[in-house]
Amino acid sequence: MSLELKNGKVTKCFSVNSKIVNELLPYIVTVVSVFQVPLQFYVFNNIHWIIILLANIYILGEYVIKNRGKVYISRPLIFCAIITVWIAISLIMVPSILISVIGALDYLIFFAFWTLFFACRNNISTDFYISFLIFLGLILAILGIYQYFVDYTVFGIASFVSSINTPENAARMSAFRASSIMTSTQEFSMFMGFSIGLCISKWNELKFYEITKWIFLGVLFLGGIVAGGKVVALIAGIPLIIKSWELIKKRFILSKQRVSIVILLLGIFLLFAFLFKDRISHLAKSVYKSFERIFIIFTDFKRFLHQENTRSKSMGNIFSDGFISFILGRGLGTSSYSAYNLLGSRYNFHRTTLESYFLSFGYEMGIIGFINFIYFFYGAIIKAKRKHEELWMLLLGIALSMFFTPTYYSFSMFPISGLFVYIYYRDYYTEDRLIYGKTSH
Repeated sequence: MSLELKNGKVTKCFSVNSKIVNELLPYIVTVVSVFQVPLQFYVFNNIHWIIILLANIYILGEYVIKNRGKVYISRPLIFCAIITVWIAISLIMVPSILISVIGALDYLIFFAFWTLFFACRNNISTDFYISFLIFLGLILAILGIYQYFVDYTVFGIASFVSSINTPENAARMSAFRASSIMTSTQEFSMFMGFSIGLCISKWNELKFYEITKWIFLGVLFLGGIVAGGKVVALIAGIPLIIKSWELIKKRFILSKQRVSIVILLLGIFLLFAFLFKDRISHLAKSVYKSFERIFIIFTDFKRFLHQENTRSKSMGNIFSDGFISFILGRGLGTSSYSAYNLLGSRYNFHRTTLESYFLSFGYEMGIIGFINFIYFFYGAIIKAKRKHEELWMLLLGIALSMFFTPTYYSFSMFPISGLFVYIYYRDYYTEDRLIYGKTSH
């Protein structure tokens, strides 16, 4: 971005270099977010925080300069504004504003970037970006498969995250779950479900050969299996079920080519089974346990309630600790691992483990947090469905899974948050209301 002095006034001239930066920035931040572990392993700790904060500062500066005081109201902007306001409100509940600031960053660092990015009228090719995300998912899946069958440490990167990922420890585990080069098995499971869901939802729009798409889907599914988490089924299951039902209604019949592809993929899996007999038996146990966790609500409801005890207690705490807590919550940062890790001992506050991204909104921001969550996330799903945007199936799977996992605090949430914000800004020029100033077309 360059500034020129003309007729005594500063006019804004966005150079070609600025345009290139704006086009590349989402891809750069996505790579940094998804591959934060190898970046920290090979460069230095917390480099991803520095890069992403700098990207947010840059896009905020561009927003201020481009809009010159004009504010365009949209649901993503309201969502971010409520969380920002809650930093101040949280001061009556937490011992330091630093706790609430860090708690707010857990939510805002992803959504604020995309909101400002689209509010600056920056364009991004969604089809290309989705293909890019699937490609990243393939890399992670391949590394996860490699970790499961060949090297538990993934060239030492996985051991950097957890001491569990060593040959000695993994050998003692009855059902080892791969984490690829991500921070946890849950995060890897989430990204595999996300990648599979993208592939299924946008199947017709993906500009690959039919056999290539099937191979990609097979690799992603195997990556999801070795991850062994129920969140894969929760995220990818919704688009899979809806797409399958649509095909059944259309009386879809497999062509000879598709049957051949399915047979080829089964042949590859059988080859894996022959070459890695021991690991396949462990894999079968992992798959069985994952399905057991998913369907336990139907087979053993008492055990399901016992497993969901943490979430049940958290829900009870939200609604049983006085009117103020019910309306305003316990304050931003009170369920944040980042805030507790950095400031817990200094300010002697305790973090509440919720095991649910959805419940964290209610616990930290009360009933207003729940309303803010539903207003933004489920509003995006309804809007996408009305606009016949096939991503609505994936967004629904993601939103439902948010009740069962806190993993959406992770940096791999960045591209997921981008899809939710994109839904609101795809008709930005015609539907968003201008609060101050005039819209320029």
